[in-house]
Amino acid sequence: MNTGKAVCAHCGRVSTDILVPLNYLCIWCAARVTDVLDRYVRLSDTSGTASEYSPAAVLGATHDDGTACQEVMDRRRVYVDGIAYEALGGTDGTNLARMLEVVEPPAWQTAPGHGEEELLWQGTATFLARQLRMLTSSDYFLVDYDGGEPEPAPYACIALVGTQLSCHLRPEVTAPGFGRPQDAEFLLARGWQPPTGAMPNWHQGFTTGLEAVQHVLEGLRRGLGCTEHKRLSWRFEEYE
Repeated sequence: MNTGKAVCAHCGRVSTDILVPLNYLCIWCAARVTDVLDRYVRLSDTSGTASEYSPAAVLGATHDDGTACQEVMDRRRVYVDGIAYEALGGTDGTNLARMLEVVEPPAWQTAPGHGEEELLWQGTATFLARQLRMLTSSDYFLVDYDGGEPEPAPYACIALVGTQLSCHLRPEVTAPGFGRPQDAEFLLARGWQPPTGAMPNWHQGFTTGLEAVQHVLEGLRRGLGCTEHKRLSWRFEEYE
């Protein structure tokens, strides 16, 4: 192991904790690794040999929301600023990635096409439906959309009311004349009830988790213009 100074393969930062000069990413760049769709990932070595960082190790990768990133685990590729690197694993909360021997196309050339993007949305609906099985009357489920804007972003909320799943779509709150376009005609056609003075959200009830999340994701995507899958996140929240 090289314990002297080394230069990060990505940013050129001089550091003392990189194993091989001009090969591995520094800890600052490795902390920013993403999948091909620009979602941050945390790497791990599920074989228990992370200290060796062997290319043959069993690579684990998860998104910030805890969901597995199968694409990174299968391809063993991560990206920093769109540039491809080999994903080796991680331990103690630290990712490890290194420069490829042969430069590969950047993320924007490798990212899935339209058909594969549709599969991502479908897969998310299936995953969230499984998550909703844990929903109780004391909490609710939020699906956020970070649009990369300073104004509050749209979100969806799913709550258990009796035997029904009460779903709400909340458009972002912006200054007059500014905001993401809403397709009210689409939302009405899909059964959503429009906001009123007493109810500021689009709302609708469902009986099954899959039906609920399919309508929620569809409402965010096509009704509220939340078109980038990579900006979605979700979590449970307890009532105060």
